[in-house]
Amino acid sequence: MPKVVPVPVKEYLITENESFHQPTPTTTNPHTPDRISRGRPALPSKTKLKIKQLHAKISQMKKQAEKLAEYREHPTVPMIMKRIKNLGVPHHVYEFISAQLTAISTKKGPQGRRWTSTSKKVALSIYYHSRKAYRLLRKLFVLPHRTTLQSILRKSKICPGFHEQVLQTIKYRVQSMAESEKDCVLCFDEMSIKSGLSYDAEHDCLEGVEDFCHLGRSKTLASHALVFMARGSSETWKQAVGYFLSSGSAPSKNLSLLLKDCIARLSQIGLRVRAVVCDQGPTNQKLMRELNVGPNHPYFEFEGSKVHVLFDPPHLIKNVRNNLQKHDFVNGQEVYSWSDISKFYDFDKEQPVRMTPKLTDKHLTLPAFSSMKVKLATQVLSHSVAAGISSLSTAGYLPKKSQNTAKFIEDMDRLFDIFNSKSIKLKKLHIWQVSVVQSFKLTTYRKC
Repeated sequence: MPKVVPVPVKEYLITENESFHQPTPTTTNPHTPDRISRGRPALPSKTKLKIKQLHAKISQMKKQAEKLAEYREHPTVPMIMKRIKNLGVPHHVYEFISAQLTAISTKKGPQGRRWTSTSKKVALSIYYHSRKAYRLLRKLFVLPHRTTLQSILRKSKICPGFHEQVLQTIKYRVQSMAESEKDCVLCFDEMSIKSGLSYDAEHDCLEGVEDFCHLGRSKTLASHALVFMARGSSETWKQAVGYFLSSGSAPSKNLSLLLKDCIARLSQIGLRVRAVVCDQGPTNQKLMRELNVGPNHPYFEFEGSKVHVLFDPPHLIKNVRNNLQKHDFVNGQEVYSWSDISKFYDFDKEQPVRMTPKLTDKHLTLPAFSSMKVKLATQVLSHSVAAGISSLSTAGYLPKKSQNTAKFIEDMDRLFDIFNSKSIKLKKLHIWQVSVVQSFKLTTYRKC
């Protein structure tokens, strides 16, 4: 029999993680851990690096997916504006929405908001159209505070005189106007201001003294401000172009030079001054006499063009009412009397259904400062009062001569409507604008 050699049992023992077909790894480095018990061969370093890079890429893609999911629920301002721009909204609407979203999304609160120049211009436009409307819109939208707007205005220094920057802005607008839109009216008026001195540190000068710009500056404290404003005759635009400070009413000599200078400046930027409007102040009346303006010659010539002169219709209607209240008007055989208006009011206020419900005691007695209100004059010299007096005269409640007062009041009402009209042709023929070739007699208006 062959001889059997015994073999150690431990050489045939297989661990739980090994298989018969796996070769036994050998190690030459005594510091390398023994992997026989793990049952896995060692991976190459390049493979390990590749696996690590793939794990990093997967982690990055997961973060991007989470961020995209968050953007879908809470989109950012640029994503929203991109979608709005794709809708084709107007540019000014796009700018306003963008400013609102940017202001809302700021993390610093109201004190950390930064406004663009466009947002500031829009806010200033709304503020000067109506302060009450601006306060209401600030509750609905995110708009700059009033103090922010005031700080913006303090940066722009507007000294007495004709402001060149304003004129250049108007010139830029005139370039896109139609020929009919270039006709304008020049208005000038004085207002009382509080006298006082203040120091301008930026320009190192005192403010509050009489200042006519290039015509001279004195040391007398100013008490009045003279303002020049251009306004479209057929379009609804207006813009103040300059102001001057004076001690009392401006002298007619200075007023004449400033008026002609303003007309020349407006002509240089492409506007055509067709008329000048002012009140009936003593210096203004003296100025018109110096320009040879009168009832038979209601215009003056400047650089070959006629510039018509009109007194302010609101002041005219108030002066007509004040004089009619004090004196009777006599026109040939006709007499216009305030007593006819008083008798009509005494009868009408006792009726259950009134012909003139707006007429009150205040219209006839005129308490302190009431004579300054234009509506109290226009409501007395109105069509409803004329119709009421005429009706009571026809019915015998008023004397027949009160028909003359009714006709006079009707003429005043139509004249005021004519001067307040903006369109050349309207449905009501009597309130068409007056052509320069028409006469300024009342008979002309009766034919309209």
